[in-house]
Amino acid sequence: YHIKQNWRMGEKAFIQLLKFSDLIKDEDRGAYAVSCMVEMFVKEKRIDEVFPLLPRLSGDTPARFDLRLNVNLMQGAEILKEQDRQVEASLLFALTMTTEEIVNFYTAREKQLSYDIKVIQSFIDKKGKMLPISRVTSLKSKINELAMKATTARSHLGLAEKTPSFTTVLRWRKADNFQACKREWESFWAFYWLYKDFPDHEMLENFIYAAFASANTVKFREKSIELGEEYLANKDLIKFRPDVTFIMANSYRKEAVSQMKVVEELQSSLSTVGKERAALAKAQAEDYQARFFELCEDFLEVMPEHKYSREFIGMMGAEFFKRQEFDKLLNKFVGFENGTFNPSAGY
Repeated sequence: YHIKQNWRMGEKAFIQLLKFSDLIKDEDRGAYAVSCMVEMFVKEKRIDEVFPLLPRLSGDTPARFDLRLNVNLMQGAEILKEQDRQVEASLLFALTMTTEEIVNFYTAREKQLSYDIKVIQSFIDKKGKMLPISRVTSLKSKINELAMKATTARSHLGLAEKTPSFTTVLRWRKADNFQACKREWESFWAFYWLYKDFPDHEMLENFIYAAFASANTVKFREKSIELGEEYLANKDLIKFRPDVTFIMANSYRKEAVSQMKVVEELQSSLSTVGKERAALAKAQAEDYQARFFELCEDFLEVMPEHKYSREFIGMMGAEFFKRQEFDKLLNKFVGFENGTFNPSAGY
């Protein structure tokens, strides 16, 4: 029924298998039954019926590390998200294991089961002749039980190793769902570490921009500057360059204004500490101002025809006017310097 996706006929069989597995305490059969039922509920969009099964996935049991189950949990979470049930979706996302976690679990499980088999077999080889026949028979039955579990573990491991990793997809969806839930800080760190953990991924530009945008949302200035500068330093990234440049330039402009206010507040200070703070603030303001103009000029050089170009020119002109640096304004925009007009210069 599972292979043929015959859910109508299979539902009773899956329920009976789960009850039987619980009765004989068979983890592997129970895991398979849970996987079948979750897939059935997801495919038929009966998502609410998945939730009663979730307590079975709360520990490090085989049920939680079934590959097919985890793919279906991720799909179920997406269905809930589409229904604007992001909080419930976050629960399914949290329970979804990555491909690497599944591989690690079954690698360790197969290793442990093989070790347990060797220990029991070694005990039989050494002490078997001195043990009652019933005891030896019981130990051999235990070996057979462990061998079946080891075979199942190797089967799951082989399937997981052959399956393309969905780790980045899962982590992106988790981060995106955090954002939809207004869990802004969790969203930021999820995007941030996605970018840092996969620096060569084909979706790198989306990762870093999402982290940058999230940093601005939570007003994490340090990380915003870090991510913005890293984005702009990579000349291959152009999809979001206008937005990143505009946000960064405006941020540096505001920081320069903020530092100059500190200078003004301390300009009448007579103390050594006050003078040092004023000098430091002035130096920082000049650095921010220089970086502001550098970003604007870089953008105008790289993308002169972009619709944002006028915005950058406007911001630069406003700064020149505010600082009363008219000579620089004429040189930058008209190409007029020291009374001489240079038609090849200026914007």
